Amino acid sequence: EEECLDCPKGHSCRGGEDHPTPCRVGTYQDQTKQSACKECEPGGFMNASGAEACFSCSIGTYCASGSVLGLPCPEGTFGDRMGLGSAADCTPCRPGGYCYTGATEPTNCSAGWYARDEGSPRCNPCAEGFFQKDGGATACVACGEGYSCPPGSVDRIPASCPRGEFMNATCTHPD
Repeated sequence: EEECLDCPKGHSCRGGEDHPTPCRVGTYQDQTKQSACKECEPGGFMNASGAEACFSCSIGTYCASGSVLGLPCPEGTFGDRMGLGSAADCTPCRPGGYCYTGATEPTNCSAGWYARDEGSPRCNPCAEGFFQKDGGATACVACGEGYSCPPGSVDRIPASCPRGEFMNATCTHPD
């Protein structure tokens, strides 16, 4: 004698079937007796079939509706919290820092480098004739008269001395 059974969680039963159908990846079903599975909502994903719930997207990623996995936040942005639902939810990188693809936080530009604009995917070296002592800078400083600064300079270099004189200079390294 055949009997009808309730469709289990993680499955759908359209009727007239002899077995329940597992929810496909990107979907879930958290209730019994259902004829269809639900898509994972924005900010969630499911990479296995037969799921009763979706996972929350990890930091540095976002998940659109029905996602099978998280996609990395685009370069120039970062994702510092779980459950982002679109690339637009990723935060633009602040000036003075850069963000690589999938970043979870901005990275400050190193001394000798700068990032002028918001959303920078990389820092730029100070041009010849400019320097920058500090990390996280949005601009470089002009060397000025009597100094030389090759590209990417972190400090001003005194210009060469006239004949018959020498430069008494010492190098120091930051701790």
